[in-house]
Amino acid sequence: MSKLRSRKPSVSGSNCSESAKRNCSAFLASTKRSSESEACYKKQKVENARSAAVETSKAAEKVDMSFDTMLEALSPHGEANLIGREKEREEMVQFFNEALDRAHGSMYVCGRPGTGKTMSIKSVLRQVNRRCKTCFLNGMSLVDGARSLWDELLRQICPGAAKHNLPPEESLQKLFTAPRVKGDQRVYLVVVDEIDALLESSVENHVLLTLFLWSQLKDSRLIVIGIANALDLTHRFLPLLHAKGCAPKLLSFSTYSESDIVEILQSRLNLNDGKSEQSNRPAEDNIVRFDQSALGLCARRISAESGDMRKAMEACREAARSVMAQGKTVVGIPVMAKTLSTLQNSNKIGECLKQLPLHQALIVCSLVLAHRRGIKDLTVQELTTGYVMTCRRSNMSPLSQSFVKELIAPLKDLGILKVGVAVIKGKRSPIYNLAVKEEVAVAALESVSLYSNIFSETPRASALAL
Repeated sequence: MSKLRSRKPSVSGSNCSESAKRNCSAFLASTKRSSESEACYKKQKVENARSAAVETSKAAEKVDMSFDTMLEALSPHGEANLIGREKEREEMVQFFNEALDRAHGSMYVCGRPGTGKTMSIKSVLRQVNRRCKTCFLNGMSLVDGARSLWDELLRQICPGAAKHNLPPEESLQKLFTAPRVKGDQRVYLVVVDEIDALLESSVENHVLLTLFLWSQLKDSRLIVIGIANALDLTHRFLPLLHAKGCAPKLLSFSTYSESDIVEILQSRLNLNDGKSEQSNRPAEDNIVRFDQSALGLCARRISAESGDMRKAMEACREAARSVMAQGKTVVGIPVMAKTLSTLQNSNKIGECLKQLPLHQALIVCSLVLAHRRGIKDLTVQELTTGYVMTCRRSNMSPLSQSFVKELIAPLKDLGILKVGVAVIKGKRSPIYNLAVKEEVAVAALESVSLYSNIFSETPRASALAL
């Protein structure tokens, strides 16, 4: 009994010791598990924070654009989604499918400036380029107007044809209209933008008339697309097409609505449904942001005046430059309103420039060229010399210096030219300079191929009949 009693404490002590050890081990294990889970939690928290920071950074990149990137996005040549032109695009796709099936056809695309004609066609061309050989020309870039159309077409479509020493027109006629050889499925697509620049004389009209007629011949493998602003251009300059029943299919583009302009501007500025976080973000260097109300004002004014998307983008670019020059970061309603008013005045002067007689326009052209060379103040002698050189490069006879002086006064009254006074060799002499921005003068006059060639300093083979 005593032995049993004496053993109990030892057994009990042993059990307690083992129990204590188990409890201790369990506690340490649980502590280890909790430490590991806490470490995992902290690690996960850090990873989540990093992910959130990356997402925030990406969102900021979407909303915020550097100044140069924004100006590029708001240029007419900037990359952008096609918005508000879904119906016109469907019509073009349908035309191309039908024309490619029969291997010939023609279309005339018209609409006011800045309505997305060229951009829409280029969008569709990216789909059909695999099915035909495409040649895209701009009437303003042809050195000698429609006279050089055959040469440029042959150079782009079939460069090797020049070695046969055949006239370009004859070579192209064989290429486009000769009977097909079995298995030959080639189709040629010719797109001529600014086609109205090639319709300024009877000789040039004949070139385009021939091109459109080729596209309607039974065995033709030519598709022609002409792009211009005027709705009745083919009726006025190419009436024979309608008389022969060979008129091209007409596709007219309407002007952009207010909602279209807002959506396009938001798309180009990478604003998600207009819900940018610009107002809550800190100001940064070289970043310009737009108030939604400023974009709305721009869209309302432009849609009411012309619906010209290029003017809306120009207004945004000028407003951004204005706030950048002032050291600010946000384009609001006051800045946009002032910019739109300034551009409206420039547009009025632009209309005056478009209506100038030939030799007064040539004087403005010579001033623009002098501006580009860094010469801003010209004496009468320097202005006359520049005007004479401009005329001679275009194979035109210049007026005398006395006539040039008479033409200067109206330009001053119209606000196109400004006259100052400078002391030259001890004598006070008048000096002349442009009173409008160089870009305004160029934009107004370059629609005429003669002036466009002067600005590019490319001489024409013959004077333009105006």
